[in-house]
Amino acid sequence: DEVHFENAAGSVTFTCSVISAAAIEGTGTVNIDGDSIDSDPLFCAAESCVSAPTIVGEYTLDPLSPAAPDNSPCGLIGALEVGCGVSTVDDLPDPGPGIRSDVATFAAPNPMAAGSDLRLFIPGAIGESYYVELFDVEGRSVGSWTGEIDSEFVTLPGHRLQGGFAPLRPGAYYFRAEAGGRAGTGRVSVVR
Repeated sequence: DEVHFENAAGSVTFTCSVISAAAIEGTGTVNIDGDSIDSDPLFCAAESCVSAPTIVGEYTLDPLSPAAPDNSPCGLIGALEVGCGVSTVDDLPDPGPGIRSDVATFAAPNPMAAGSDLRLFIPGAIGESYYVELFDVEGRSVGSWTGEIDSEFVTLPGHRLQGGFAPLRPGAYYFRAEAGGRAGTGRVSVVR
């Protein structure tokens, strides 16, 4: 069930939602407006519900999602933005000799809770050294991490953030990750 309620005299109304009418069960009246969509929302990398609780999964929207502003009759449906994985930056400066700017990396979960550790997906670099630098929205470096990659998901604990920055405050951040002779960029949102 996506929605289950027990109140024969009650009703629920869905307005500008992505909802499956077949997944609504219980008693009462269900109203679904004409702008609602009965379709898969196409999250970028949703984790199965049987895995809950988990910090794995990317719940931003695939650009082809019916909930994306360009595909929806009522603009963006939901709270998260459109775009999977890496946020590309076309004019990245040359990362240095021998480093290619082609690693597809993303933070998970995104958004993340203030005070939690930052986790990045850095594929194809297990056993390599990494360097990750974090920037605020004004482009100021707020700290960095270095270490060895032992899994494609690298946990960057707040207490190991070099540069003495306090736990991340709510807001938007950008990161640059280098590993295995490759580099990539992305963004992460921190919420309360």
